[in-house]
This record gives sequence, structure tokens and C-alpha cells, in this order.
Amino acid sequence: GVDVVVGPLLTLIVYKHGKRGMRFDLWVIGLLQFAALTFGLHVSVDSRPAYIVATPGAAVLVHANELYYGAGPGPDRLETPPLWGPRTVVALTGRTPEEKQALILDLMAGLPDVEYRPERYRDLSDFFDELAPTATPLERLAKQDREAAERIALWLDDHGYPADACLLALPLLTRNRELAL
Repeated sequence: GVDVVVGPLLTLIVYKHGKRGMRFDLWVIGLLQFAALTFGLHVSVDSRPAYIVATPGAAVLVHANELYYGAGPGPDRLETPPLWGPRTVVALTGRTPEEKQALILDLMAGLPDVEYRPERYRDLSDFFDELAPTATPLERLAKQDREAAERIALWLDDHGYPADACLLALPLLTRNRELAL
């Protein structure tokens, strides 16, 4: 939108037939349009949704510019966030009391929670059994909301799942609202 407005508006302001230096003025306007386009693309790529991070009880949509890499690359650090669409992962919250205590101390020191720390990300399929008890069966959600039940039935049909498929839902937290995953 900025490029569409910046170029024509500035051209309308500076254009005068036969004006000396008109070529230079139009060149500067083109340069400003290119700079605005480059900045817009940079912001879009930097703030793209990168991961859907599942934790016990909820999932969080994490954008690329929200990731915290700590002091430097570690053995489990992901190279770069995915460019096309978010990747679904699980964030480890700590299994032993010492790991949980270290996480609490990190939070008290002002470090981000596990959802924003890629060194704690693991493949979702490896930890599905740990997340399943904290998820809500979709049947229960469908009983509470008739419209949701119809959307679930359509989704199951569209994706080739049987109507009686056992599916689980986690709340999906985004910047603006809560959805279901």
C-alpha cells in the first residue's frame, strides 16, 4: 500500500511539465519507492509466523522476531526459522526438578518462556503421548458448541478422516486471540 501511494502522490506533487531536473525528481521518487518496498518485505519476513509451539495445556504461535537464542548457538539450535508456514514443535519444560528449577530461575532473571527458546524445541511426534492428557477431546468441544461441531465434521470430511476419529484440541494462543489447534 505504501508503494502505491508514495510513488503517484509524490509524482503528483513534484510534477510540472517542462521543469528542469524532472528526471532527477522521478529518479528520487523511484528510489524512495524501492526503499519502502525493501523495508516492507524485510518487516514481513522478520515477523512471519515461524512455529506453533505445543506445551502441556496450550500451544503458542511464535513469530520469527520473537525467538530468543540466548548466548549463542548450541547443539540443538535450529539454523533458521521456516520461511514458508509455521512448523509444529513441542517445547520441553523440564523433566527433572533441577531442570524445572533452572527454568524458573531463567524466568525470574527476565529470560523468555520455553515457547520462545528454540533450543528447547523437539519434534511433536516424539512427545505426543505427553501432550495428549492435557488436550481436550473434540467431542467435548463439539457438545458445547453446535457450530464448532459442524465445522469439525466438515474439516474431518475434507481431510479424509472418519467422522468418529478421535481428535484432541489444544488452545492456540496468538498475539490477538485464542484459537484451537
